[in-house]
Amino acid sequence: MKKWYILFLCIILISLNQVYAECKNNEINLNGSCLDPINTVISAEKNLFRVNEINRVTISADNLLNVDLNIKLTLNIETGASLNGVISGSDCSGNQCTGVMILPAKSRKSISVDIKGESYGNVELKSIISSKTNGKDYLKQESISVIIINPGDGLCSVGETPRNACNDCGCPKDQDFYSYQCNKENSCEKVLNWFVHLSIRGAIAIILFLLSLVWYFVIRKAPNYFNKKAELYLSRENERKKVVSALYKIQNEIDLNNPPQLDYVIKKLNLEGDEDLIHGEYMALLDKLEEGRRKLADSNSVKTTGSSIDKLMKFVKAELELGYSKDDIIKRARWNNWNDSEIEKAFQEVGIIEAKRTPSINVKN
Repeated sequence: MKKWYILFLCIILISLNQVYAECKNNEINLNGSCLDPINTVISAEKNLFRVNEINRVTISADNLLNVDLNIKLTLNIETGASLNGVISGSDCSGNQCTGVMILPAKSRKSISVDIKGESYGNVELKSIISSKTNGKDYLKQESISVIIINPGDGLCSVGETPRNACNDCGCPKDQDFYSYQCNKENSCEKVLNWFVHLSIRGAIAIILFLLSLVWYFVIRKAPNYFNKKAELYLSRENERKKVVSALYKIQNEIDLNNPPQLDYVIKKLNLEGDEDLIHGEYMALLDKLEEGRRKLADSNSVKTTGSSIDKLMKFVKAELELGYSKDDIIKRARWNNWNDSEIEKAFQEVGIIEAKRTPSINVKN
């Protein structure tokens, strides 16, 4: 029982010690708990800037309590930068700015100033916030460092790199296809090497030359080329038609058992032009006449049991399939001893009053 009493007493003493314990300098004792009543933030627009360049610094204070607080905000600027202008919420003298204000419960207030870089190096900016809460002095400090560079002074100091101070720190080594040059902004700029420029320009020149050839031969010359081809084809076709028409006039005079020589035919018809074309059309005519004679022989070999008019009808049909005109068929039928009445009847039986087809002769290559 005694042990439990001692343990209970120790717990009470520890609790009382926590309630009445002394809080840290930046904390207050509120209902037995140590709290940080104000949250502070110090910030700069640029963590790195140049000599004579302006940079804006802001200190913000947040009241985390449910009561208003009287606070004093102070900004100290170390050597290397100077105050350039007050933006809001403070009175400044030298390198120190101070603002006294009431910070409402659960709210934020800020002071902003512009500083100017004076010399290169690290510059510390320190904010101090003081207040008196619950009869206790409250003090809180925050600080940040900014870097000031001075490109062009010949020293590659802290914060200077080839990107922001190439005159002091130099540029990287040249690569295979490009090199680095220090531009007016004191920054290394990547530049293609001369032979890469030359290669690109050469490639562009070749492409333009090829395009000009395409334009000249395809767009400008191609229509003329195809027109000439078309004209040549039409000219040869017209010549072929003339040869076919001339040969057609003498087809009934040709003895297939002893056809005339080509020279005789050319001379007889007074043909002019491509001799190969004439020869091809003449041979095509002989082949067609030979085919007609064969079919005629086949039609004459019909069995004798058939009537004479049936043989004549088959003959007429065969001749019509070969493309002969009615007059030519009548002549051939007469040569085979059919009379005009039989011939006319045969035409009527096959339903042909007037045969309008004429033989066409294909060019044989």
